Amino acid sequence: MRDRQRASAFGRGHRAQAGGTDCSRSPGCRAPHAECSILAAHRLGVSPISCIAFEDSRSGVAAAVLSGALCIGIGDDAELTEAGAHIDNPNFVGICLQYLSDYLRRRL
Repeated sequence: MRDRQRASAFGRGHRAQAGGTDCSRSPGCRAPHAECSILAAHRLGVSPISCIAFEDSRSGVAAAVLSGALCIGIGDDAELTEAGAHIDNPNFVGICLQYLSDYLRRRL
């Protein structure tokens, strides 16, 4: 569902999700909102800065970056980088979890 944001913790097998209906600032909102990412991280018991968001839209990238998460723009759209994606990738092929884990450690 495009109006739900999901978060997973590396190696923990835990999952949390939050959507517009869970967020006080955007009740019923279908557009991505930073509060949803922050809430999902909170439900995982981690800081948003230790999360990775995979986004394929400008609004999704903007929300993820605003939340503090590491944002990977997925798609061929240069606008995702312009919107603030930290890393861009045309698809999920070639994304190395060890690289992302190391990248996050350097951010913290």
